[in-house]
Amino acid sequence: MALLKPVVKPETQLCQFKLKSETRELLDLYSEFLNGTPKNEIVEQALSRIFKKDEEFGEFLKKRGHSTNNGSSERMSPSV
Repeated sequence: MALLKPVVKPETQLCQFKLKSETRELLDLYSEFLNGTPKNEIVEQALSRIFKKDEEFGEFLKKRGHSTNNGSSERMSPSV
């Protein structure tokens, strides 16, 4: 039995967008604040948090029959 679990990288897709200069500067500073956490990871976590916490968006997803990562159509828990 392995002592460490292998790292499983999720599938990713390239997404390009423009930010206001001030927002980009704050993103750079936040990355620095988080010990060099990659900016794409910061954006990923921020969006995931918004998607999980927005109750109206959750209802929208339910109406569309959108399933979450766990395969069910239940709302993701807002514990982020």
